[in-house]
Amino acid sequence: MMSWRTMFALSIWGFIAIGCLIFLPNDIRGLGLAPLLLVVVAPLNVFQLYAKQVDSDPAYTDPKTLQFNKGSIIITGPNWKTEAQWSRFREFSENADYFFLFVTAKGLPSVFPKAGFSAEQLTDFRNSAKANSH
Repeated sequence: MMSWRTMFALSIWGFIAIGCLIFLPNDIRGLGLAPLLLVVVAPLNVFQLYAKQVDSDPAYTDPKTLQFNKGSIIITGPNWKTEAQWSRFREFSENADYFFLFVTAKGLPSVFPKAGFSAEQLTDFRNSAKANSH
């Protein structure tokens, strides 16, 4: 996600672009396209940075096995294992298909597909995550 500062800066560039396109004489009105291009390209660049980070770290793309209890969560991949206390996670959220656990407010979350859970496990995981994230 983009921070409010980034959104504010993009808004300023957008207003500059609109101002250039409206108020500059016809022969140099094309200069307004440069800030407009920046407003369009910047979010794509942020997306590419996140995609590159995900693609470069096998922990994001390897198949995983998840084990959890009331005290901790253990994630195991083909040649790695991570164990963390629930209290390590600052934030928990979910949508219809996934659970998201955030270690930091601005970092990428650990994502867990709900399809891998039984109905009882869904409830247990949700309750543990809600009770222990802060």
